[in-house]
Amino acid sequence: MELLLLLLFGLVQLFFGYAFFRILIVLGGAVLGFYLGPDVYFSLTGQPPGSGVALVSALIVGGIFAALAWFAVRALLFLWGFLIGFWAMAGAGQELVPALVVGVAAGVLVAIFQRALIIAFTSLSGASLVATAGLALLGGWVGGTGVPAVPQPRLGLGQELLTLHGFEFASREPWFVVLILALAVIGAGVQFGRTGRAL
Repeated sequence: MELLLLLLFGLVQLFFGYAFFRILIVLGGAVLGFYLGPDVYFSLTGQPPGSGVALVSALIVGGIFAALAWFAVRALLFLWGFLIGFWAMAGAGQELVPALVVGVAAGVLVAIFQRALIIAFTSLSGASLVATAGLALLGGWVGGTGVPAVPQPRLGLGQELLTLHGFEFASREPWFVVLILALAVIGAGVQFGRTGRAL
């Protein structure tokens, strides 16, 4: 059952990753805001809310947080790109000012091309899940002499699920890398076509 769920999750990421990513971000913000809503009301008024007021405040704050989460994606991606660029330059021994300039430039590029980056990430992640879970369901982990007749996971279930994306196994099976990349290209093509633009 776990493998079927992971296969389904991989297919969603592979072909609907961009929309799923944005929806997940918004849902996360909505849930956080809904949870914090009554506390926000208490902080503003100093009075504990009744059940009706608590629900209304939770819905209002949840909606605000959902909207903020939708628009914060670009800011978070900028921060991610900035940190990568900055630490790459700092690690190379560059001074603070050049490192800051490169960090800002990297952050801007990541923010501008956020759609392409999200699609690339989700298609690759989904492809690795689909390939690994699919092969496990078809007959077990890939070995040096082919797929065994009986599933033989190399790890315990908890570790297996945590490492199921297959990157460890991909390093040992070159054709498995090709399979993941081929699926990722197909998934990215579908996502780009579905969203109507590449960037």
